[in-house]
Amino acid sequence: MSDFEAFLQDLRRAEDPAGALAAVARARAAREQQQHRHEPDAIGERATGGAGDADGMNDRYDASLCRMEYYTDPGRGSRRYTPLFQLVPAPSSLLPGGPTLYLYGGLGYGSCFYDSICMLFNVGGYADAARAHDQTTMKRIVSEFRCSFMKNMSLDRWREFLREELRETPMSHTWRDVVQERMGDTQNDLHEDFCRVDNWATEATARYLARELRVTIYIIDTKTWSAFCGVHGVDDSFPAIIIFWERNTHFTPAFIVSSSDSDGSSTTLHLQGVITDPALKARIKRQYETTWCRCSDASSPCYRPGASTNR
Repeated sequence: MSDFEAFLQDLRRAEDPAGALAAVARARAAREQQQHRHEPDAIGERATGGAGDADGMNDRYDASLCRMEYYTDPGRGSRRYTPLFQLVPAPSSLLPGGPTLYLYGGLGYGSCFYDSICMLFNVGGYADAARAHDQTTMKRIVSEFRCSFMKNMSLDRWREFLREELRETPMSHTWRDVVQERMGDTQNDLHEDFCRVDNWATEATARYLARELRVTIYIIDTKTWSAFCGVHGVDDSFPAIIIFWERNTHFTPAFIVSSSDSDGSSTTLHLQGVITDPALKARIKRQYETTWCRCSDASSPCYRPGASTNR
C-alpha cells in the first residue's frame, strides 16, 4: 500500500479526524523545534517531515521569497493567477482580525482541485515534491490520488452518496437537479470523472471528496472574494481547508501563517493548510455564513447557481 493510500485509509477510519490531525501537527512542531534551530530553509528545499504528514504545509518559508504584492483592485478582486510555486496574501479584509490567508500557486492542467487537496494534506509527499519543483512527481501523485477513489467505487456506492446528499445537505433546486441527473451516471462516467487527469472537478466529485476525507471545504472566488455557497456540507467536527477559485478556471490552495521567526536578516513563515483549531474553525464558519456567503432569501440555503457548473 502506498503512502497516499494509507493516508486515505487512516482518515476514513479515524473516529476523530480533527484530533488526529492536531496530534500530527503537534508532533511535527516538536520535531521542528528539536531539529531546525539552524538557518531557515529556502522555499526550494525539501521538508524534513515524513511523506504524507497530515498537517500539510506546516513548514518553513523564507518570507523574502513571498511576493507580498497581490494583483488585486479592492473593488474588482483578483485580476491574475497566483504565480506558480509562489505565495501571495489574500486581502486582510477576507478574515478580519487574522490570520492572513495566503494563496499558493499550483499546477494547472485539469486536476487543480485534486492538486490543492494533495498540497494541503501533503498526500504521498506532494508538498515535498512541490517544494523541490518536481512537477513530474506532483502529477504522478495527483493521478494516483484521484483515481484511488475508484478502487472502492461502485454505482451503488455512488448513488447512495447522492441519496445522502438529498437527505442531509441543504441545497437549491439547481443542485438538486444536478444530483438527480448524476443518478444516471455509468461506471465509465465515474472513471472519467475521477481518473482522467484533464477532467475538472465537479460539484459532485468535490462533495464526494469532502465526505471521504471527512473535511470541510470552503471554496472562495477571487473575483468577488465570496464563497461558492452550498458546494459542500459543513461538519463542525471535521478539520477545515480553504481553496481559492481563480478567474473561473483554476483552483489554488490557501494557507495561514501559524507563526513566524526572524533572525534579523530574514523572516521565516510557518504555514498551516489544515485548520483544526476549534476557535479558528468557528470564526471561519461565522465569516462564511455572514460575509462570504450571503443569501437573498433567508428561507433558502446559501447557494449561488453559478457554482453548479463544471469545475
